[in-house]
Amino acid sequence: SCYICEFKNGSKVLMPAAGFLQDAKTQAGLRITDLYIDEWTKIEATGSEGIDQQLIGRQTKAGFNQHHPFWSGKQIFLATAEDSSHAAWPRYQTFLKESEACNPDYAVIRYCYKDYSDMVWRDGTTYKQRYRIEKTFRNMKLNRSTAGYLQEGLGFWSSNGQVLYSGEYF
Repeated sequence: SCYICEFKNGSKVLMPAAGFLQDAKTQAGLRITDLYIDEWTKIEATGSEGIDQQLIGRQTKAGFNQHHPFWSGKQIFLATAEDSSHAAWPRYQTFLKESEACNPDYAVIRYCYKDYSDMVWRDGTTYKQRYRIEKTFRNMKLNRSTAGYLQEGLGFWSSNGQVLYSGEYF
């Protein structure tokens, strides 16, 4: 099963719920242009090979321009940072290596809960005041382990749970 969002220009966004316990075999007939995989680190932790065996190979539908960095088919992997002992670490290291080598097909974009702009809106409030929910940030800091807070709240991959960060983040 999946959700389908259809647009007036004929485009569709399919949001299938792949069965990763069966290595996403239910996606065998799917052909797509862009691939977005949310919580890919959790999929990797199950030991499933569905991302590589079933989903990436389905990205064969023609895009607008296969040589353009935006209009070509994209693979977007979204997830919370983890430890270096996590099953997702090798893939993350590949993304990081390729990104640092300026491969235009790779980018590592990190999210930090603190990263909200101080730009002022017309009403005098800032993005930070409008959109950063301090209660969530405070609860995360109080109720998660240090490594968990740094990974989910601040987007840091850690080395086997070891705290490698300066006190400015606490």
